[in-house]
Amino acid sequence: HRLSVALEGRYHALHWLYGYGRLAPGATHTNAHLDAPRQSFGHEAKTWVVSTDVALGVAARLLGDPDGRQPGERLWFFVEGGYGWSATQNLLLRPTSGAPERASSVDLGELSLSGGFGKAGVLLSF
Repeated sequence: HRLSVALEGRYHALHWLYGYGRLAPGATHTNAHLDAPRQSFGHEAKTWVVSTDVALGVAARLLGDPDGRQPGERLWFFVEGGYGWSATQNLLLRPTSGAPERASSVDLGELSLSGGFGKAGVLLSF
């Protein structure tokens, strides 16, 4: 799960077209489970790490007031791309409650949830 606060700047090139940039600092929560079919217990890891998203995009109005002067509903099409970064975390799964004392942790190495993204969609403003 990712929790962030988006800061966005827009530049309206025309009343029906604008470009934007977004910076969204926040935190990412990871909750991993490992269950073995022949054991009565499992392993889990829960972690919060720092994260941020950076995106650039463009939006064009599909429906709404032709000259943009009247308030009301508007339908927009947008396309954006960017990069999402999360701090690397060690995925160390510890035995869950009810596990025997001899149960050991399972180390699955480092987990990185960073990478590029792209999206397109339709949105309604009013």
